[in-house]
Amino acid sequence: MEQNNKILIGIQHYPTEERVRMRNNVLDQLDHDPRIKVVAEGDLWNNCKACLRSADKDATHILVLQDDIEVCKDFLATVEKAVSFRPNSHITFFTNRNDDLTKAINEGKKWVRIKRWLMAQAYVVPVSMVEPFIDFADNCLKPEIKFDDDRWCVYHLYTRTYVWAT
Repeated sequence: MEQNNKILIGIQHYPTEERVRMRNNVLDQLDHDPRIKVVAEGDLWNNCKACLRSADKDATHILVLQDDIEVCKDFLATVEKAVSFRPNSHITFFTNRNDDLTKAINEGKKWVRIKRWLMAQAYVVPVSMVEPFIDFADNCLKPEIKFDDDRWCVYHLYTRTYVWAT
């Protein structure tokens, strides 16, 4: 059964001179895909929220990218394929959980389930997850927790959900 996912892309941008250059590099790597919205809304947490909320009403998923990343060849096609396999999941395309990845590769597995996820450089989530996450993060976490990946980590621990890496 073919999924009809509509993935929009938000780039969290911090407009310093160096990061503008890096953002332009990411845009070039993604061939300036028309689904991309560049979001620069103040501090880290407000920028994350604005980026997550930047998806159109008919979008099923939001792909969030930091402005300082490099993406692989056929990255957007890879994202679409991954979402088709796990449409209801939070999927990351970067992780520093090298031991978990090495173990999965050695076992012939294509996916790794991550309980304590950090490193929010490139990830996709169902739009239906956005508002519950933001509500939780705004109402249950201390404002001093400024990093969006720290907030995601606590959210997933609290909800007993996972992030998948491939």
